Amino acid sequence: MNSKRVLVDSVFFDADGNQLEIHFNKALAEMPVREGNEELLMEKIRAVLPSDFSETKIDVFSNGVLFRELIPSYSRKNLTYDTKRLPQKGMPPERKNVVEPVKPYSKTNGLENANIVLWNSHGWYYESKLDRWEWQHARLFTTLEDILPTSLVVPFIAPMLENAGANIFITRERDWQINEVIADNDASTGKSKFRKPKNRTDKTEGFAIGNPPYDYENPFHLGTLENFEGGNKENVVEYISDFAVAGDYAVYVSYGKRDGKVTYRVHHSCGINDFVVDQSMGFGTWIYLGKFNFENGRNKNNGKVELITPKNSQFQCSADTVRLGSGLGQIVDDINAIYGCNWTRRGMWNAQYSEAYGLNVPTMLLELLSHQNFNDVRFMLHPKFKLDVSRAIYKRMLRYISKQNDYEYVVQLLPVDNVTSKCTNENTVELSWLLAGDPLEPTAKAEKHMVCQSEGSKGFDSGALTKNTNISIQILEKGRVCNFKITAINQGGESFPSGVISVGRSEKNKGDILIVNGFEIGSVCDQYDYDRSSPWLDDDSPGHGASYANLESNIFRGNTFDFSTIHGQSI
Repeated sequence: MNSKRVLVDSVFFDADGNQLEIHFNKALAEMPVREGNEELLMEKIRAVLPSDFSETKIDVFSNGVLFRELIPSYSRKNLTYDTKRLPQKGMPPERKNVVEPVKPYSKTNGLENANIVLWNSHGWYYESKLDRWEWQHARLFTTLEDILPTSLVVPFIAPMLENAGANIFITRERDWQINEVIADNDASTGKSKFRKPKNRTDKTEGFAIGNPPYDYENPFHLGTLENFEGGNKENVVEYISDFAVAGDYAVYVSYGKRDGKVTYRVHHSCGINDFVVDQSMGFGTWIYLGKFNFENGRNKNNGKVELITPKNSQFQCSADTVRLGSGLGQIVDDINAIYGCNWTRRGMWNAQYSEAYGLNVPTMLLELLSHQNFNDVRFMLHPKFKLDVSRAIYKRMLRYISKQNDYEYVVQLLPVDNVTSKCTNENTVELSWLLAGDPLEPTAKAEKHMVCQSEGSKGFDSGALTKNTNISIQILEKGRVCNFKITAINQGGESFPSGVISVGRSEKNKGDILIVNGFEIGSVCDQYDYDRSSPWLDDDSPGHGASYANLESNIFRGNTFDFSTIHGQSI
C-alpha cells in the first residue's frame, strides 16, 4: 500500500429511498480493487452501522467513482463486464500494424495489430545548478535506476511483445551497435549508396544527416525524400550500405506519409527477411525492422535493403532513408508463484505524471522495484528474474489488449529446453529438444518449432519449420562450424530462442568436447560503500551502497548463450 490514509470524506442518507452513500478520499481508489475487496469492505461497514441499517442499500464511492466500478474488466468474475470500456464502433479505426514481418506462421491469438510504445526510464538531464549533465538518481549497489529498466525492456519485454505480433516503439535507443551506417537520397555515410526508383513524381521534406547531435532541429525536416508510383512491374529502391565493421546491426527505415503497403527486403549475411510496411502510418521517424548480421565493406548482394512496390500497384509511395546501428547517442501473482516471496504490492497513484497525462491512448507507468533496497537489487540483477518479471508484464498487456478487443488470447511459449546434438554420421547431425511447460499458463502449448542455422560467426537464417521435437540436418565439411537455435511457436507467437548449440569436426579430430554456457553479469561497476550507517548526502554521495561508474558506458552483454560457437571455433 502507499502511505496515504483511507478516510471518509462525506456521508449522504436518503431516508425515503433507504439508501446510504459513503464517500471516501481517493486513497481507497489507489489500491488493487477486486470483487473480494468490495465484499470485505461492505462487511466492515455494516459491522459498525446500527441495526436499523441492515436493509439499507449502501453505495461506496472513492475519488468520485463507485467502488465496484474500479474493478478492472479482466478481474470481473461475477460482475457484469463493462462494455463502455471497450472501443466503440467506428472508434478507434481498424487496428493494424505499421510493420508486418513475413513469417511462415500466424499469431492470430497474440498481439497482431497492436502498436505499443515503451519508455525505459529516464536519461541524462542538464543540472543547471551544477552546470553538468547527470543521471536523475544515484548509483547504488552496483546499479542505477536510470539504466536498469533498459536491461528489462530491450532484451526481454520488447522482443516478447514483438514475438507475439506487436510493433514496439521505444523512445530510447535499443541497439548496442555503436557504429552507424546511413543510406539516403541526400547524403550517405562512407560508400553507402541510394539507388532511385522509377516513376518518380516529386521530392518533399524528409531526412538528412545534418550535424548531430541535434539541438533545436528535427533531422526529418532537414532534407528531402523521393516520391514515386507503383506500376505494372515491381518498382525497386536500393539502399546499399557500407559497413566499416562487421557485426549485428539494427535496421531502421523512414518514409513520408503515403497511400499503402510496400515491402522492405533486408539482405544480410545469412539470407533475406521481408517486412510489409504500411506507409500511411509511422511516417517521419525511424521504424524498426529487426537486427541482422552484416559483413564489413559494401556488398550489393548481402549488405543492402530494398524497398519494393507490389506489381500492378498504382498508389503513391515514398523512399527516404535506411539507418543501421548507432545504438549509443502487473505481475505480483506470477512473481509470488515462481519465487514464493510474498511480494509486496504497493498502492497505485492517480496523478498527472507528464509521461502519461494527456495522451489519447491507454497509458500506465510501472514502478517495479527500489534501487535503494539491497534485496530488490539482488532480484533485479538476476537474468532469470528479469525474464520472469518481463514475461509477467507481457502477459498482462496481452490480457488487457485481448479483452479490450474481444478475442481469446494465447500466451507464447517459454524457450525450449535440453537441446542436444548427435552426429549420426560424418555429414549429418540430429538435433532434439524438450518442451518447457508453463504451469501458470495452460494456453502456452507448442504447435510448431523453428530451427535456425548459421555458419561460423555469421548471423542466423530465417529458419526451417517443423512440427517435431527433433530434426536431422546435413552439416558442412570438416574444419567448419554449424550453429543452431530453436524456437517454439503457437497462435500466441514465438518463444525466445534456445541457447545456441554448435557442431563441428576438426581436421584432426581426436575426441568429443562439451562446452557449457555458465555465467551471467550486469553492473555499472563495483560498490565501494558497505557501511550501513553511511548517510545519504546527495546523488554523488548516496551513502550505503554507493558504487563507481567506470563501466557505465561499456556494453556488457553477459551470457550470450553462444559460447559453444566462440570457444568451439578456437578449439
